[in-house]
Amino acid sequence: MREDFLGRTMKRRVAVPAHERSSGNVFHDLGFDRPDDELAKANLIMQIADLVRRRSVRQSDVAALLGLPQSNVSLLLRGHSNGFSMGRLMLFLTRLGHDVDIVVGPRSRNGRQARLRVRHAGTVRRAS
Repeated sequence: MREDFLGRTMKRRVAVPAHERSSGNVFHDLGFDRPDDELAKANLIMQIADLVRRRSVRQSDVAALLGLPQSNVSLLLRGHSNGFSMGRLMLFLTRLGHDVDIVVGPRSRNGRQARLRVRHAGTVRRAS
């Protein structure tokens, strides 16, 4: 430790760790094999969790509605996506009383790759 001219201990400057700009998809940034799919699944899971929380129901009731063991509902509500396909997550949303629309269209002409995204109530949560 160093001292300043008044004899006070000066803190050592800490080097700022290197960082890189996010791509906008954390799963891509972390090197997942199918980052768009993972982000879309995460967005579907967030929608399911939001619906369940707004209903203020027990996990056992949700389990019966979705046809899952309560332990799997617990995993799902904590964001775990293993064992849940996008199709299955969309089925859960319909069982919770929400429509799921799939829209297929050409990609934009700006040269980017085609993408997969989840939209909810006017907001867009992109998967790429």
